[in-house]
Amino acid sequence: MIREIIRKSAKFTNKSKKCVNWKCRSGFTLIELLVVVIIMIILASIIIPVSATVIERNRIRYDAFQLMEDLKNVRNNAIYKQENLNFYLKKSTNEYCFENRLYGYNANGEEKHYLPTDPACSSFNKHQLTYSKIEKIVYNNNGSLSNVDETTGLHGYITLNFRSGSGGSFRGEVDLVKSIETDHEDSQFRLNISNLNESTPGMNIISYPIDIILLRNGYRYIVEITPAGNIKIKSQ
Repeated sequence: MIREIIRKSAKFTNKSKKCVNWKCRSGFTLIELLVVVIIMIILASIIIPVSATVIERNRIRYDAFQLMEDLKNVRNNAIYKQENLNFYLKKSTNEYCFENRLYGYNANGEEKHYLPTDPACSSFNKHQLTYSKIEKIVYNNNGSLSNVDETTGLHGYITLNFRSGSGGSFRGEVDLVKSIETDHEDSQFRLNISNLNESTPGMNIISYPIDIILLRNGYRYIVEITPAGNIKIKSQ
């Protein structure tokens, strides 16, 4: 029994001495480490550009959703409050503004609208896109695009008018304001559009969707408005 214990103890001691040798130590060789580093560099070169693209697309998509929601809110307010409300867009900038309520009525009972130069208030909002700008606004006739002209007298702004449904118009439809009339009531110019229908001078009942094209670093998103006032977004 004692001999057996001594023999096993001696065997264990010999193994311990052998493991002191550097050949018994665990770890990675220099070549293995270099291979891992090279693989990581290759993966990073693939992942980083893809991640940057995703970030850029998500940012412009965020702006497109913001613009779409604001357009929908104006359309809904026009229907529920029974007022024809304007939405102003400025090309080549990130600026737009819109009415929640009319400014009022003039002495003849005609609608008076807020102008882009007016300060923001509870009835008139001014917003900016966070990451992108409005590149252009176009008619989309089955893929044939035509630029929408600026509203005469509004210094670069394009004006969309969402209809309440009164005066023979359809609830929530959108018209394009091509020109404006102004009066001097309250010693200030106000947009004055009366009887908004197809025969009103300065108005255009659109027959094709209007595309608002947003641009950021070569990436584009489109907010589309149909003649009936339906609004959706799509990538380009």
